[in-house]
Amino acid sequence: MAGKKPARPFEGKLHVRKGDLVEIIAGKDKGRQGTVSEVFPKTGKVIIEGKDNQGNNVPLNAITRHQKAQPTQNNPNPESGRIVKAAPILASKVMLVGSDGKPTRVRVQTGDDGSKTRVSTRTGQAVQTA
Repeated sequence: MAGKKPARPFEGKLHVRKGDLVEIIAGKDKGRQGTVSEVFPKTGKVIIEGKDNQGNNVPLNAITRHQKAQPTQNNPNPESGRIVKAAPILASKVMLVGSDGKPTRVRVQTGDDGSKTRVSTRTGQAVQTA
């Protein structure tokens, strides 16, 4: 049988949500911060959008794909060329950024009324959600 092995399904919970401010802790974009724009709980991956020097939104962990223009009924004149798009990154390679701007681990604290809040382990303050 040729080709890739199927990926093992992710067994666990993700510590990040859509809209969270995170910092990449491993890989080519290590140290860069951005917000989570998409979450894939079945594979344990996330897509992160950051800012460039001009303040524009750019994908972190970006890949370049060479795309040939193939007209369809919905889009009769598509663009061809080099397309830069965001690639998913493992959620274990990102860390949530606390209210002080530094990466932190989080724990879940249950209130008296049964509500759950995410709390920074370093500062003890609640982590703001988007």
